[in-house]
Amino acid sequence: MEKINLRYNSLSTNASQEDYIKALSEIENLTNNLEIVKQESQYQTIIQDVESKQADLETTLEIWSERLTGITKNEALKLSQEVSEQKNRFTQIESAQKVKEILEQLNPIILEISNEEETQARKQQQDSEIMQQLRQNNPKFLNTINLCQQGIEKITNLRSQLNYPERFNTEIEQLINALNNQVLDFQQQFENLKEQVDKIETDQQLSQLQTDLAKLDLIFKDSDDYSEYQQLLEVLKTKSIDRKNESQEEKIIDLFIQLPPERQQILYAKLGEYLSKEEEINE
Repeated sequence: MEKINLRYNSLSTNASQEDYIKALSEIENLTNNLEIVKQESQYQTIIQDVESKQADLETTLEIWSERLTGITKNEALKLSQEVSEQKNRFTQIESAQKVKEILEQLNPIILEISNEEETQARKQQQDSEIMQQLRQNNPKFLNTINLCQQGIEKITNLRSQLNYPERFNTEIEQLINALNNQVLDFQQQFENLKEQVDKIETDQQLSQLQTDLAKLDLIFKDSDDYSEYQQLLEVLKTKSIDRKNESQEEKIIDLFIQLPPERQQILYAKLGEYLSKEEEINE
């Protein structure tokens, strides 16, 4: 894994598509086809990260293409600079061609001395402000199920206010998907804990499960899933009480066994008297 880590860390922040392809190939070769290496979580995380960065480049192309719609001269200048700075990262033929086409569409807009209509400029400024608000609903800042769901509602509402929503479709969908995935991740954490309940064998396992569940309290609070969360909490409380009672019973039995027979008989008699009184009270 050391060589794999070194190869992974050698990738620059501005790595090209070709860099990612070579890295994946070399990392694969470094495993020597050993499945045990490929199954390591660290290896899988590295592969997923490189593949994710590859996909991000393709997404960047889509975002650039969408931003061409209704673009102003100033925006075209900014986009052209952004594309030019990163164009060398797109080494795949199809991607490089898309970059070329984007720049070709931007050039006449930049060179053209046009009088932007005041209305269009105002709409684009409105969209810019709306998108700033929309981007605040990022899963990094929304750490509960309820906040994530509220964030999706806000995004949907703000999206409907955009003058040129098609320019931001990919970015908005990315944000919505990220929030949905975060909710699913929270719910999966809960499901994983539920599955462990029937596997509890020791007090330590029970205590750890209660600790892990407590960490999810704030995440689930005020959500539709909170009642189910509370039910599991009660199940664990009941299990905890049962285990304590069982432990006490075992101690009592151990002490009873150690008593002389005559003392055992006396305790039997006292227990019988106690149970008789309980029956009378219940009647």
